[in-house]
Amino acid sequence: MKYSYLLLILILIFVPVRAAASIVTNVVIATALPNRSVSSNTVQTQVQDAPAIACTLSPESGSYYVITGMTLSIPITLENTGAMDDSYTIEVDDDRNWNYTFPITVGVVKAGETATFRLVVQTPPGRPNISNSVMVTAVSAADKNISDSALYDIYTRKGGKRK
Repeated sequence: MKYSYLLLILILIFVPVRAAASIVTNVVIATALPNRSVSSNTVQTQVQDAPAIACTLSPESGSYYVITGMTLSIPITLENTGAMDDSYTIEVDDDRNWNYTFPITVGVVKAGETATFRLVVQTPPGRPNISNSVMVTAVSAADKNISDSALYDIYTRKGGKRK
């Protein structure tokens, strides 16, 4: 009686979080009874160095038009592009000192995941045809030197009655 065997080998390779960009090479050699060796093809995998701490805001920029005196709400997505979980401080700066509502901090965002928050802008009443550039910055709690910014231009216009 002749027997056939299927040998399945699963190999897991663990690479440190801060591993430099490099090539990992793996060859599997299996010995089966009676004294028969089988080897696999050489497998090479490129390992890219992911920064431990990094983030991006999107959209990176945009233009918004709003009737003077009205409120504008801009959804902003913060992505943790680093290899570690992190939380962030949100900062807002503008040309005209308008009133804003936004979260002062964004809690823990897992590596590779996103969090969405809103920047709510209260435009001044009775001031049509003015513009304001608003810079939103997310600063890493793990490393204050790591941040990303997005620039939004807001234009007010006069409201009108519908006929």
